[in-house]
Amino acid sequence: MKNCAYIMLLLLTMIIAGCATQEVISRLSNNDHKPLKNAEAGEIIQWVDQELAPYIEKQFKQHPWLKNKTFSIGAMRDEDILPEINRLSEEIRIRLAQHLRGAQGVQMSWRPVQEPLQHHRSMDNLANNLECIDMDPVEIFVGIETRQLMSGELQINVSAVDKEDQQWVPNFGKNWRGLASRNVMDSLNMTKVDERLRGLRPLPFEPDEPDLLASYLATNLSCLFQRGVENHEELMVFVDRDKGSQNPSVVNRAFEMLDSYLNRMNRVRITDHKDKANVVMERNVVDVNESLMVLWVRNTFQDGSRVQGVETEVYVRKEKKSSP
Repeated sequence: MKNCAYIMLLLLTMIIAGCATQEVISRLSNNDHKPLKNAEAGEIIQWVDQELAPYIEKQFKQHPWLKNKTFSIGAMRDEDILPEINRLSEEIRIRLAQHLRGAQGVQMSWRPVQEPLQHHRSMDNLANNLECIDMDPVEIFVGIETRQLMSGELQINVSAVDKEDQQWVPNFGKNWRGLASRNVMDSLNMTKVDERLRGLRPLPFEPDEPDLLASYLATNLSCLFQRGVENHEELMVFVDRDKGSQNPSVVNRAFEMLDSYLNRMNRVRITDHKDKANVVMERNVVDVNESLMVLWVRNTFQDGSRVQGVETEVYVRKEKKSSP
């Protein structure tokens, strides 16, 4: 009987522990963000507010490599922008955004998290939410790297990588080193997927996300039509589903939804008849490597000339081939 009672108690303990672990995972996966308190990270917050933010603002106004370029902020490890971000790096990014988003002459992208388009979503909604500003191509990644040193101290390095050249931006960088509270150190291990990078190379769309991919393309292309084409109200767009039908299924499924998504935008006119359109939307898929591809969407007039300024790219992960 004692053995049975012991086994029952052990099983109950395991169940409670399992539920607690699952609760923690659930909280992180739901992207909950609880800001660090000044008492926990006072020196770091002060450094971000008084040194780091003013430094980044000045660099993107004056640095010859960075001036007038659009940048995004993410977590970094070595030279790579990570698809996940820890709680401390997210807190630093949010505080930087509070300083930099309204700074004159600074083009920080605060990319919206992609969700399927809602029935009420329109071009006016996008303009009001400033999402069109944030859909500009990201040219520079500003990376926040956090490490716990052997001494027990915390090291924060901030540097920049040119997206096209895949190299460090010279003469740019800031760092902080010092002792931090237990909560701050624990926050280094509390990570979540950085959805603000979705569609960029660090975080491509997945093969089972055609709806999110279509939403991303509809938002981006609508913004480009809005800003880049004069008399866009007169444009009639035909989404060519057949051209490129040999493309991966996620791309084809996204294009099946794209014209319906675009048609919900107030100022993008879609037609199902190619002969009635004066603009044809086409796609082209280029393999980057064995696991990654980039989808280019371009628009051409009926005479074959490009519609300038209305072209976008998005990264998509390839579907894994099933083993024989």
